[in-house]
Amino acid sequence: MFNQSTVPKNGTVVAPNMSLSGAIIQQTAYQGRKEESYFFFHIVLTDLTTGIAVWEDNVDILKQGTHPLFSF
Repeated sequence: MFNQSTVPKNGTVVAPNMSLSGAIIQQTAYQGRKEESYFFFHIVLTDLTTGIAVWEDNVDILKQGTHPLFSF
């Protein structure tokens, strides 16, 4: 299936030592024409040798908007 000249040879690929993972959660609330969306980002950087999270952070972002009175 693959062109064998482009496939890495045995023993030439370097394994990663860190992993970046995360989750994004969105919650939306409506009140009349106003809309608020909350985005929650949870991000973790893990050392794959030890399995320990070396960095972790949570970020909250709020977006507000107004819907038009008439839609076309």
